[in-house]
Amino acid sequence: MDMSKKLVWNNCKKIGEVKKSDRTKVVVELVARDGVKYINIRGWYIRKRDNEWRPALDGIAIPIDIPIDGKLARPIVDIMKMINTALDMAEEFPIEDEANAVWTEDKKKERYD
Repeated sequence: MDMSKKLVWNNCKKIGEVKKSDRTKVVVELVARDGVKYINIRGWYIRKRDNEWRPALDGIAIPIDIPIDGKLARPIVDIMKMINTALDMAEEFPIEDEANAVWTEDKKKERYD
């Protein structure tokens, strides 16, 4: 085993990808680590120095089954239902709505006031 490499997944099967631009894409994988299976949805980009596809930090690995209170729960099922609900609502969802906008404090500005 090459000690200069770090294990990320014990097993990984690419399911598909969606191209975002010439240099970025979103990849969906079925992966496993330490006895747990996940659906991994991650951004990928082409690294400039060698033109190799690399996984980005942005993404999510959702466990398929997790033990909760001695039972196996399937959070992915509830998450997929929520995603489908969001897709159903997307057509009528306004791009801007002042009543539901989310704001955060500008911490840089606070330091200079």
